[in-house]
Amino acid sequence: GLHVGSVMTLKYGFYKKLPSNDDQTTFTRFLIAVPVLVHIVGIFHVASANIAYWHSLDFTSQTVFSNGGKVVVYSMLTNADGLLQTYDDIAKQYQVNATFTIFGNFISWYYHVDPARFSISTLNDAIKRTTTLKQTIDAQYGNQEAFDVSYSPDTVPPYPYIFSLQLFSPLFPQQLTDASNSGNTGSILSQFQQRILVVRIPAFIISIQIVALLLFFVSLMTDLLVDRQSDAIAIIRSRGASRGQIFGALMTQSVVLGLFALLIGLPLALLVVLLVSKNILPSTVQDALNVVSAHPLQALLSAIIYAIAVVLVILLTMVFSLVRASRMDVLSTRREAARNNRRPLWQRLHLDIILGAVALAGYLVALYLSTIGNVLSDTTKAIVSALFNLISPYFLILLFLLIFLRLFPYMVRLAAHIATCGRSAASMLALAQMARSPRQAVRMTTLLALAITFAIFSLVLTATQTQRVNDIASYRVGSDFGATLPQTTNAQSLSGMTKQFDALPGVLSASIGYINTGSVGSGSVPLTFDIRGVDTSTYGNTAIWPGQASFQSVNTLMNTLNKASSYGLAHGLVPVIVDANSARIASLHIGSTITINQDANIASLLVTDLHCYVVGIINNIPTTNINPPLTNNGYYNQIGGLLMSYQTYNTIYQQELAQSGQGKGSVTLNYVWIRSKSDAASIQQVRGALTAAASSLFAVQDRHAIIDTLNTDPLVLTLVGILSIGTASTLLLALLGDLLASWLSARTRLTNFVILRALGTSPRQVASVLTWEQGLIYLLGILLGIAFGILLVATVIPTLVYYGISSPIPLAVHTVVPISLIITLALLIIVFIVTLGMMVRIVSSPSMSQTLRLNGD
Repeated sequence: GLHVGSVMTLKYGFYKKLPSNDDQTTFTRFLIAVPVLVHIVGIFHVASANIAYWHSLDFTSQTVFSNGGKVVVYSMLTNADGLLQTYDDIAKQYQVNATFTIFGNFISWYYHVDPARFSISTLNDAIKRTTTLKQTIDAQYGNQEAFDVSYSPDTVPPYPYIFSLQLFSPLFPQQLTDASNSGNTGSILSQFQQRILVVRIPAFIISIQIVALLLFFVSLMTDLLVDRQSDAIAIIRSRGASRGQIFGALMTQSVVLGLFALLIGLPLALLVVLLVSKNILPSTVQDALNVVSAHPLQALLSAIIYAIAVVLVILLTMVFSLVRASRMDVLSTRREAARNNRRPLWQRLHLDIILGAVALAGYLVALYLSTIGNVLSDTTKAIVSALFNLISPYFLILLFLLIFLRLFPYMVRLAAHIATCGRSAASMLALAQMARSPRQAVRMTTLLALAITFAIFSLVLTATQTQRVNDIASYRVGSDFGATLPQTTNAQSLSGMTKQFDALPGVLSASIGYINTGSVGSGSVPLTFDIRGVDTSTYGNTAIWPGQASFQSVNTLMNTLNKASSYGLAHGLVPVIVDANSARIASLHIGSTITINQDANIASLLVTDLHCYVVGIINNIPTTNINPPLTNNGYYNQIGGLLMSYQTYNTIYQQELAQSGQGKGSVTLNYVWIRSKSDAASIQQVRGALTAAASSLFAVQDRHAIIDTLNTDPLVLTLVGILSIGTASTLLLALLGDLLASWLSARTRLTNFVILRALGTSPRQVASVLTWEQGLIYLLGILLGIAFGILLVATVIPTLVYYGISSPIPLAVHTVVPISLIITLALLIIVFIVTLGMMVRIVSSPSMSQTLRLNGD
């Protein structure tokens, strides 16, 4: 009932002198309660966008259990000087130097980091400086994380009565001192650095792939330009021009065009980066664009070396093409057009054999690393394994491509020989032309195959990464929302509590259950179980599980538990479903019995032994086996998942209590799963309701918030940006290159087609020759691209997605083939058909009188 202008009275309890811990009665005997009037001058709500400003938890209510009751503690915002003045006034009133409370007062002093001073190039320096700061303060004031809150009169320090100084920050390494964990966890900067080391490899490989395709396109266009002018160069050479004159004239033209491309391309690249980043980055981090927009010249200078490298590749390709073309005269040009007997450089150097050996060695190293993975750290295993697993398939694809290119002329000749035995002259002429001069067909097929390969890889990777994010969120939460209940909810309130959560706005269904941990066996690495006791009547409609967790639906699993409950009640055994990993470790099978010793503190159990028998084994049980803790000897605990019916377990638990003479009781309900509607308004309603109920809920997990967090991960956005730009540019440029090459091929061979017409060939037969030739090139390019794409999808994407997202779960990566891939391939086929129709029209109806006039040579 508070509003602006309200006045309420608070009681400030203090001591003139801090009582001794030895005499508990002094805590109440000498406590002085002074009324303090509070005037409400404002009421505000901490929006999600401003939660970081208020340090996330400043105004989150807290629940304290005292003397069997529950007290909700709320926070207020007031002026620091006014509050300290109130304390001083109270001290003067009671004629003491200071007032003392049982738990003392906490004064927080926040240091804000300037993000403008952080960059990827200064990350190592930032880690060193923050670590040095932490070490300096620890050396001056002691270990600030070893904080003792036991006060006594003998330990009261002199004015200003500061017992301890604590310095906390995600930038500092955190010391773990609990029983199940030991050692340091890295700071947020060092963790980010480790992720960069892991993600940098796939980002570099994808970037290299894009750059290689672009350079291949550039070299192809340059080669096509020289080929188009080869007849003119041969005529000029035959009429007395020297090789130097021809080379100098065309190189000057290339240098001027390269400079123009450099001047135009750099600003366009900056514009593309801004547009793409604006669409990819979430609204909350749009200020990151200021790094580019506020310093455009610096951004251009950082990328100029790559632009110059592209121009140099163009010029280098032009040099090789011009050197070859300037050696040709009219006679050698005609001879080259009739039959090309010169072997490519890669065949003369046997690069296909070398790449095959490299690919085989890479796979052997990756296989060896998988066998010794247990002795490597997670980061080392991720970096080294990802390196070989990601690079080896590319060498393998390049090997297959070079083998195909080596065998292509022989395959075409064989096909042409077979075609001569048939009745179709068109197929024979097309194959014979490709066999005589396969260079153009090889270039077009290679470019098209590589572009389709990368398109398949990019689209499937994007869809798989999106699915992986959803799988991670579903696995971690198990539904749309999950939260821990206070340890006061018993079995009698199950139905009422469920109805209470069902009544929340935006909720479809809710299920209340019991979670705990237990262990089996002993030794250095025991088997630990994450136990999930669920309400089988509501959990099936509430749970959201990843598809690969179980081939059976959740409702089917609930029916399995219900059917086995009668046998379990009769024999005092709880029917359970376990995950495949724990079944393998503990040698369990359907019908096996096992006893698990549960943690008595989590649910206040009087009987901790859980006697159960296995009625089902599934791949994984969501919400279990996440972040396994370290044992004292540094090994990870082996964690399994266990799913059971809460009702069955509670009945057996009550039977065991009665048999042991420990009275009556029930298993505490301590967790709730909530499934909400999928629209944004309903999700926000549920969040608001859970926030309002924060006094009775703990550790609220939000599946949609996890998805948003993972989707806005900076390293994930880096991969998405590279793939978005790379897929669009390479596919469009490859399509443009193939279309130009096809059109130039048809234009340069127009005379040959007209001669066929003059010899009596019908326009339909001429069109059939071109259709056979170009159709085979397109078909081979598409089939090779699909085959190579499938190879990359099967070998690269699982590793790339698993190590690319910062929240791993014990689920295999589920590869997703999006509908956009099918649409893209269909559009490519349509474009090729339209282009082929246009070229057929060009060669089918030319002017014979103009085409058959005397050549200039």
